[in-house]
Amino acid sequence: MEQLIREGSLLAAVAAVTLAAYMILRQIGGTPTIQAGRILSAILGAVLLIGGLSKFFAPFSDKFVDLVTLSQLPMPQTTIITIHATEICAGIVLILFSYAWTTLRTGAFNPLFQVANAITIVIMLSLVYVNLHPDVPASILPLGIKPPIAALLLIVMAMMNMSAPRSNGAAGNGHGYVHSERTGRHNIGIHSVLS
Repeated sequence: MEQLIREGSLLAAVAAVTLAAYMILRQIGGTPTIQAGRILSAILGAVLLIGGLSKFFAPFSDKFVDLVTLSQLPMPQTTIITIHATEICAGIVLILFSYAWTTLRTGAFNPLFQVANAITIVIMLSLVYVNLHPDVPASILPLGIKPPIAALLLIVMAMMNMSAPRSNGAAGNGHGYVHSERTGRHNIGIHSVLS
């Protein structure tokens, strides 16, 4: 029961951060597609940041070490440090992008956004592996269930986030003309030139 309360409080924290982000982002404005991308980034960022930070505290830190050990991931100490760092860094990047979407997505920072989403996918793929590993009991998994439903959902969300349009002037698939809020000019995307 105590474990359910802890995990419930983590989920409540993610929900609170997401709701706060939604309320702030509604005030910023933008098209519904841009708003959806911002909210998706905020959700992914909150999940990664809170998940990464929770691994510094018991009992989550103990369970995390057990997960890495029982799943026989290579170089356990390095893996633990890498997952901590990447979850926290990718979470911060995605949260920053959710607040400054148009400015950051149209500039030179776009590759950083793509890398943060790719890191999210890699982390969640490793979680799918850990969930499906026969030596890992469901009792030490983050949600206490073997099917990696949450990890697969976050993979789909990260893939959707990677393909989100870059600005108000971008086409629905992220290709074509991209309106720069900073310069007021339209730039032709490389994809529209090649297609």
